[in-house]
Amino acid sequence: MCGIVGVYKQDELDRVDKDLFIKLIIENSKRGDSAFGILSENGIIKQIKSFNRNIIKNIIYNLDTKFLLGHIRAPTEGTDNNIENTHPFVTEDFILAHNGIIYNWKELNEKYTLNCDMDSKIIIKLIQQFFNEGNNVNVQSAIKSACELLEGSFACWLYFKRIKEVFLFRC
Repeated sequence: MCGIVGVYKQDELDRVDKDLFIKLIIENSKRGDSAFGILSENGIIKQIKSFNRNIIKNIIYNLDTKFLLGHIRAPTEGTDNNIENTHPFVTEDFILAHNGIIYNWKELNEKYTLNCDMDSKIIIKLIQQFFNEGNNVNVQSAIKSACELLEGSFACWLYFKRIKEVFLFRC
């Protein structure tokens, strides 16, 4: 399965520990090395088929950011040579990376007409749909509603773009 990692700085005087993040990414590459994705204040960086420690180090050391969230991919669904299948995934309000497997994603995709082509994408699309149905009020409720439907095992980080907040959840 994939791996998810993250580091942040607690206040303006701290520095985000880039060396720790690089170590976590490299350690998690044992779980999968077909692609990686990184979210920082600078945006999203995705790369497929070229997991290289020096490339990752150069990318990370050149970022000026308060946080780093990452994902290492070991595909369970979707082709591994397609950048569209590389985490993190983005919707109107959220950015998400997922580690695990969702067994009932095809059924949920049909039931909610979400146009997903792999299990990881169903999570963020369900959260976005429930968030919209709840009048954009409560991210936690949207996560809970999505998780109650998902069958499998997973851990995720979810970034809420509006207020720049990170949520971690697993099942």
